[in-house]
This record gives sequence, structure tokens and C-alpha cells, in this order.
Amino acid sequence: MRRAEVGLADGDVLRLQYLNEVEADLESVQLASDFGRELFAYVVAAMRT
Repeated sequence: MRRAEVGLADGDVLRLQYLNEVEADLESVQLASDFGRELFAYVVAAMRT
């Protein structure tokens, strides 16, 4: 889908996807902002509970 089709303006996009039974290599994740690191920590903690 193109951006115009979903009504997104230019800028950042957060896309979430459920990966059933897929293990992510958490050590290889590269984050570019403090907010990204905070969000990643939250998601990792939720995955482990």
C-alpha cells in the first residue's frame, strides 16, 4: 500500500506486526533515539512476561 492510500503524511511511521512463534534476535536491533530505546525496552519486557 502506498502512503497516500492509507492517509499518512510525510514523517515517522510506527508499524507493528505480530510474529507468531518467531524469535527475534534482540541483540541485533539498532535504535536511533531515546524514545525508541524506551519503547523497545517496554516491548521486550512485555515479551518476557
